Amino acid sequence: CLAFGKEKTMELTDLGFDGWFEQRAASVLDVGQGMARVTAVDRGGFLIRSRGAEQYAELAGKLRFETEAAMDLPCVGDWVCAQWPASEGPVLIHAVVPRKTHLRRKRASTGEFQMLASNIDVAFIVQGCDYDFNMDRLERYLLMAAEGQTEARIVLSKTDMVSSVELEQRV
Repeated sequence: CLAFGKEKTMELTDLGFDGWFEQRAASVLDVGQGMARVTAVDRGGFLIRSRGAEQYAELAGKLRFETEAAMDLPCVGDWVCAQWPASEGPVLIHAVVPRKTHLRRKRASTGEFQMLASNIDVAFIVQGCDYDFNMDRLERYLLMAAEGQTEARIVLSKTDMVSSVELEQRV
């Protein structure tokens, strides 16, 4: 962040950390660890952000091998307990703070849940009004948000592609 040409230190509250997370983090945060938020997940590697810049992180062995379900591993939006190395090497993620909200879907192949995101306040569901409009898909997304205690907002796009009568029906 820049403030009048000077680099500003980002606080955890700027990333969404509040009393709710602080209370739950107390039970999983160990000495020598700090809080960070997951900003990206890619094939077992993670980008996390704390007070400084984004950094690459990996799962600590205990978390990697003792986690039974994939949906319990960190996903985008999670708050994690991380340990920064004394010298070179990746940051290690030791624990995931309990989630306040989430978006997840079932995998068609296994029926297991796949986490899409967590700890978000509002999910914007964008649906085109053109030929691709699908009420069943919209209902699935609304249900997904409701099950994860996430507020959903519907955004209708391509409203100029349909007549006013069709638009009124879709609304």
